[in-house]
Amino acid sequence: MVKFKRIALSRCPVVFFVLSIVMVGLLYVSPAVAAQAQKSTVEPSKEVTAPPAAAKKAVAAPKLAPGEKVNINTASKEKLEALPGIGPDKAQAIIDGRPYKKTDDLMKVKGIKGGTYDKIKEHIMVE
Repeated sequence: MVKFKRIALSRCPVVFFVLSIVMVGLLYVSPAVAAQAQKSTVEPSKEVTAPPAAAKKAVAAPKLAPGEKVNINTASKEKLEALPGIGPDKAQAIIDGRPYKKTDDLMKVKGIKGGTYDKIKEHIMVE
């Protein structure tokens, strides 16, 4: 017959306390491990690839400071793109049409007509 050694009752609360700490720790760690496992199962191509329209919105041209005027004869392409309604193509067309004698000459540029000119006329100058 097998004899079992009796555990002193004074040790039981310590054992239960240690076991409860371990269980609580596992409860906190389990969601983190599950979230990490779920992240790793997502296809990398879906995380990295962004549609071209979203990429253009993310890389928006900087805005002009209030009251700032842009010299259309000397401004960089990036500075011209900061004008309202002016994108990369129109900015390049402005650069290609230089020099300008007056701001109205900008309406001779392909793609810039009255509506676009009205949006930017307060922000441009010629020197």
